[in-house]
Amino acid sequence: EVQTGIVLCRPAGRLISKTIIETAEDFVSIKNKLSAYYRLDADISVSSSTGAIVEGAFTGVFDGNGHTVKGLYYNGSKQDAALFAGVRGTVTIKNLVISDSELITTKNYAAAFAGQIYNSSVVTFENCYIYDNNDQNAACQRTTGTLVGNLSHNGTTINNCIVVDNELSAQGIIGGLFGNSSAFGDPITVKN
Repeated sequence: EVQTGIVLCRPAGRLISKTIIETAEDFVSIKNKLSAYYRLDADISVSSSTGAIVEGAFTGVFDGNGHTVKGLYYNGSKQDAALFAGVRGTVTIKNLVISDSELITTKNYAAAFAGQIYNSSVVTFENCYIYDNNDQNAACQRTTGTLVGNLSHNGTTINNCIVVDNELSAQGIIGGLFGNSSAFGDPITVKN
């Protein structure tokens, strides 16, 4: 069961409630409330028969709290093979490790963290690590990346993210952090 109840105080007195994730089942339930603030409180193993573990456009904050999502696996023909199918709006994904993942799709976009970053989004990835990852688009119509499959946005920041021992393959476009970027407006910023 997902726990809610940790309350933080933000500037200007706004209260933010965090939902605690402790199991793979808790993680999958994020799709029922895509705009919340989540914190991972344990290492978990996940796999998917649907392409993405969290389907839909995530619009919240996900704090991995230094924990690992291990064994992310998908092999099929769905679009957006990733932990999050896509992200939209002002989104932060931080302090998260993904290891030992294998994402194979014959459709668009494969990546460990997000299949796509949608238009008009401002996304921050901070302290994110990807180890021993294998992303493949066997008959890819689009792109494969380690962090994100496709960026179509107004600004993304990547701060202190590390990619180690990853294998990417595709019939389309391949990129180290991003498979493809069609950035309009604000630039992509990569630091540290």
